[in-house]
Amino acid sequence: MRPPFADGNGRTARLLMNYVLLKLNGAPCPISADDRLAYFGALDAFHQEGELVPFIDFCRIQTLKTWEQLL
Repeated sequence: MRPPFADGNGRTARLLMNYVLLKLNGAPCPISADDRLAYFGALDAFHQEGELVPFIDFCRIQTLKTWEQLL
């Protein structure tokens, strides 16, 4: 059995994550293709070890990169 949206789960999850961040008056966390491996590494840390800190750190870095490009 294939999971629903097998080829779009990541896009859907990132869209929902940014929607929630914006609804809570937070900054969005765009993830560029250049940072794809780091993104997957942060997700793997949670899936394998239950460790959320690498994903939080990854999102913090992505958000800072975005703000730096705007200045």
